[in-house]
Amino acid sequence: MNSYLSILYLSIGLALILASCVKEDPCYYVGHPDDIRIESEFVSMNPEGKPVMKLYLVYDKIDTSTAEYKWEINGQVSETSTMIVTDDGPASGYIKIRNSEDQCFLYKEVDEVFDFSDCCEYMGDEDYVTIRELKDCSGGDNKLILEAEYKGPSNMGLTYRWDIEGQTSDEVFIVLEGDGIMDGTLRVMNPEDSCTMVIPVVANLLFGSIIGNRVWIDNPSSIGQSHILDSTDTQAEGISVDLLTYPEMELVETTVTDDEGYYLFLNAASREYVLQFHAPSQYEFVLKNYSQDDTEDSDANFDGLTDPFFLDNCEQIITLDAGLKLK
Repeated sequence: MNSYLSILYLSIGLALILASCVKEDPCYYVGHPDDIRIESEFVSMNPEGKPVMKLYLVYDKIDTSTAEYKWEINGQVSETSTMIVTDDGPASGYIKIRNSEDQCFLYKEVDEVFDFSDCCEYMGDEDYVTIRELKDCSGGDNKLILEAEYKGPSNMGLTYRWDIEGQTSDEVFIVLEGDGIMDGTLRVMNPEDSCTMVIPVVANLLFGSIIGNRVWIDNPSSIGQSHILDSTDTQAEGISVDLLTYPEMELVETTVTDDEGYYLFLNAASREYVLQFHAPSQYEFVLKNYSQDDTEDSDANFDGLTDPFFLDNCEQIITLDAGLKLK
């Protein structure tokens, strides 16, 4: 009996000692330094043309929103959850993370090597570059301004070289003059020219003003006339359309619709106009502006005239339609 009690008391004592040890070690439930993973990502280029890297922690064992941090890497110190590194070569030091409740430090050594000699992997590819177009046809000469926009990391210090059918530029933009379709390239290079993106460019300098669209016949359905263009309607070929100055009502040009009902007036001068649609004798015009969608309504009054509209340089107004129906 005494032997049994001795063993029982010994077991209870050992359990109390172990519990005391766990209670005395506030880090016991926090985890281990091996649970901390350090990741890095490219941020930008610094003014000296070197990449800026950010180190950050991946750690699930404690509430990182309330944790306290201290990095020391290559003599640089940070007390946030991230650390910025700008030097080539080894990045050595440590990170200490403390749970604010347990007041317990975890310590992990940092040993990373960054090789910034080749920046191409940070620069990206041609998907990072978009080309914006600005058309200028004032003064009667077609000009097209192309401007490159780099959407990759900031401060890359990139240089540009445009070469489009003999017209060149070393700026982020190029001003093209002429008429027609022009092919060429845009080269985007890092400061050391060690990597280059070559982007094909197709420049369209056919951008004078345009007025147009179509004439259609509103075929009645079981519920009558729809007064809008839909899949049951047919296109009206050979319909005469006049372009008239406003308010003088002087004829500028006449055209006719093609086999799909379309018409066009090209390169009209900048001013105010009206259109006159001429309906065949067996037709009349449907109700005007019967839909809020400009691509499916009719813009002609009962007399075939549209409302006055102003045409600006290079503007393309291609939503002026006319719907016809049998009388």
